Amino acid sequence: MSQTLLINPTAMEAGLLASAEARGRSPAFDAFAKIGLPHRRLEAWKWTDVRGAMRAALPEAASGAEVIAPSSFSAVDAFEITVMNGAAEWSGAPPQGVAVELAKSGEALSPLAADHPLGSLAAAFANNTLNISITGGVARPIHLRRIAGAGASYSRVRIKLADGASATLIESFDGAGAYFANSLTEAAIGANAKLTRDILQDGSDDGVETALFAASLGAGAAFHQTALLLGGKLIRMETRLALEGAGASADFKSASILSGARHADLTTHIAHQSTGCATRQIHKSALRDRARGVFQGKFLVARGAQKTDAEMQAKALLLSDTAEANHKPELEIYADDVQCAHGSTAGAIDEEALFYMRQRGLDEHQARALLIEAFLADVFDGAERINIAEVMRQRMHAWLEKAA
Repeated sequence: MSQTLLINPTAMEAGLLASAEARGRSPAFDAFAKIGLPHRRLEAWKWTDVRGAMRAALPEAASGAEVIAPSSFSAVDAFEITVMNGAAEWSGAPPQGVAVELAKSGEALSPLAADHPLGSLAAAFANNTLNISITGGVARPIHLRRIAGAGASYSRVRIKLADGASATLIESFDGAGAYFANSLTEAAIGANAKLTRDILQDGSDDGVETALFAASLGAGAAFHQTALLLGGKLIRMETRLALEGAGASADFKSASILSGARHADLTTHIAHQSTGCATRQIHKSALRDRARGVFQGKFLVARGAQKTDAEMQAKALLLSDTAEANHKPELEIYADDVQCAHGSTAGAIDEEALFYMRQRGLDEHQARALLIEAFLADVFDGAERINIAEVMRQRMHAWLEKAA
């Protein structure tokens, strides 16, 4: 047990310790306790202080709460699995080639998640593990609809794609009131398999949400991720990938659109471990009022991972003097035959472009909205499923109507 929790725990950490003792301490909780809730003195969390945001004790969320609002993706015809306050349920049979089951938690964490304090906490406190197995080409999307109510909740999901399998996974994150929602998803993507992951996150002004997605990719496997984050009190969406097989590839497109005092952190760590792997990543944020957008992206190129081709860009549009963008793109390279690049920019709306558009008859609100939309639009371009991308565009338009 770390001295942090024994000597000077916050009220929230003390409650977690008491709950762990009541459940029976697990190796996963002991791994969490070495650090406790991540805080700003940790380099990887210096802009996303979970401990500081959650000092007060928060009881576990009640199970069995009902979903009231319809899903934003109701028109997509996805197979929906609702994870309400950490409890997963679904109706009807899954699509052909997909098996879904609940198993007792207790499995060891995957290597990619083993050193993550909140991944360990989710594994320790999740009552069950949702296992999703995909063995063929699945035409119908799978929707993991995560909903958080008042209190603390934890969930764990394991996904396995067989060699040559393909699927689209939608993950939506919604919450109301004061909550802490902590989820862990571990995936194994087989050789020549393909997983497309689409994320839509919109929390409450009092909600804290942390999600870790950790996946390994076999030879020739492909992973595509598109994300739209609207933030909350404190939000962190983290993705870790290990490109273990030759010729594996990853593509990331994401946007954070934040107003008020909302916070959203998109963090990625991509380890290129074999030859001929490729990664493309672009993240954009539009920030106004006192919002804070965080982007941390790291490309690791291991020894022997020759012919790696990786590029990363982060761009922020600051719509007020008090908005804050924190970018940390990193390269760590141990091979010599590679092409790797990263970049970061931040700035305000071009006043000349705004003046030009107003001269064409648009009022200031309309002109600003069009410029912001043009800045963000390519995040959703080239989407494999137009209907999913359209849901994200509609959410972006709704934000622009209020915030531009």
